[in-house]
Amino acid sequence: MKTAIKSRKRIFWLVALFSASCLTTSLFAILFLYNVGVDNTKSRLIEIVESQASLMESVARINIEHGRLLNHSSAEVEQLTISEFRDAHSKFSGMGHSGEFTLGRRQNNKIHFLLSHRHHDLNNLQPIAWEVDLAEPMRAALEGKSGIMVGLDYRGSEVLAAFRPIHTLNLGIVAKIDLAEVRQSYVEAGIILMLISLIVVAVGSSLFFYITEPILTRLVERTLELEEVISTKNRFFSIISHDLKGPIGAIVGLSGFLLNRTDKLSKEQILSNLKNIRKSSVNTYQLIEQLLDWARCQSNQMVSAPRWFDVSILIKEIVDFETEFAGQKVVSLPEVPSENIQVFADREMLSTVLRNLLSNSIKYSHSGGGVFIEFGFQGQTLEKIEIHDQGTGISQKIQDRLFLIEEASSMPGTQGEPGTGLGLILCKELMGKMGGTIRYQDSHHGGCCFVLSLPATP
Repeated sequence: MKTAIKSRKRIFWLVALFSASCLTTSLFAILFLYNVGVDNTKSRLIEIVESQASLMESVARINIEHGRLLNHSSAEVEQLTISEFRDAHSKFSGMGHSGEFTLGRRQNNKIHFLLSHRHHDLNNLQPIAWEVDLAEPMRAALEGKSGIMVGLDYRGSEVLAAFRPIHTLNLGIVAKIDLAEVRQSYVEAGIILMLISLIVVAVGSSLFFYITEPILTRLVERTLELEEVISTKNRFFSIISHDLKGPIGAIVGLSGFLLNRTDKLSKEQILSNLKNIRKSSVNTYQLIEQLLDWARCQSNQMVSAPRWFDVSILIKEIVDFETEFAGQKVVSLPEVPSENIQVFADREMLSTVLRNLLSNSIKYSHSGGGVFIEFGFQGQTLEKIEIHDQGTGISQKIQDRLFLIEEASSMPGTQGEPGTGLGLILCKELMGKMGGTIRYQDSHHGGCCFVLSLPATP
C-alpha cells in the first residue's frame, strides 16, 4: 500500500511539474511575443511620425515659397498649411481603437492642439497647462526632442507614443496608441493559450493515468508479490538453517558417540541411543518432506488433480502410520469409520493435510488423551472434516499468526517434540490449491480443532 501511495504521488508531482512547465513556457512565449509586438508598434509609430512630419515640413516650405510670390504673411502661410493638414486628417481613420496622431504648439505657456482628436470634438479642444503631467509626448516634441516613450497623453491615459518637432512651423507632432490596447491582445492571447495548455495537460494527464494505472497497479502487485517471496525465502532459509541443524546435529553426535564407545556401552544404552537417532531421523525426514512439499507449492509444481475416492480408507492409512507415535505417548487415535465416505479432492494433497494435522494432534496431546475425527455432511455430500484433540490448545496470540509464513512459529509438544509451524502453512497452501479452506477453533473436547472445508463437488 505504501508503495502504491508513493508511486501515485510521484505521478501527481510529474503531472504538476508538466503543467507548471507548460504554463511557464506559455507565459514566456506571450512575453516574448508582447515584446516583439511592442517593438513593431514602436517602429510603426516612429515611421508615421517621421513621414507626417516630413510631409508637413515639405508642404510648409512649398507654401512659404508661394506665399512670398503672393506677398502672404508667415502667419497666413502657417494657417494655410495647418488647414490643409486638417482636411487631410479628417480622412484619417486612426490606428486600431485608440491610435491617432496629434499636432500642437506652445502658446502662452500652454499646449494648444490643432487637430481634432478621436476622443474629443475639435470645437471642444482645451489647452493644457505646460506644467501639468498631461500630454508628456507633446511636451517633449515642443521642447525639440524626438523619440518614443510611454507616458500620459492629453486625457491622462498611458500611451505608447512617438514624437518629434516640426521646426519649420514651431509645432510638435505625436503618433500614439493606448498601451492598454497594445497589451490587451496579448493578454487575451495569453489567457487563451494558457487555457488551451491546461486543457491539453488535463486531457494528457487523463490519458496518462488511464494508460499507466493498470501498469502501475500491476507493478505494485508484482512488488508486493516479490516482497512476499523475499520474506518467504528468508523464512525458508531460516527454517532450513535452524530446524534442520538441531536434529541432524543430534544424529551426528549420537552416531559418533556410539562409534567411539561401542565396546564400553551396554546393550540397553546402545538401544536407547539408536532410538534417539531414529527419532531425530524421523523428525528430520518429516521436516524435509514438509519443506519439499511447500517448495513445490510455491513453484506451482504441485497441481491439484481432484477425483472421487473413499476418505475412510485414507484415514485408516494415516492412523496406522501414526499408531507407533501415539502409542509412545499413550494417546488414543480416532476410530476409522467403516462406511464408505466419498469425497471429491486431490488424494495426495488431502493425505498430506490430514497426516500433518493428526501428527500435530498427537504431539500436543497429554498422555491419556485422545484424538477425534468428525465429519460434517450437506445432505449426502461430505462438506467438512474436523480434527479434534484434548491437548494444550493454542493461545490467541499464536492463533492470529498460525498460517503466516513470515511469522511462522511453533510450540514444543507435550514431551518436548520440536516443531516449525511450517506444517499448518503447508496445509493452508494445499487446501487453497484444492479450492478448500482450513481454519482453527477451540474444540469441545478441550483442546484444538482444525476444520477442513472441502471444495464444492462438480
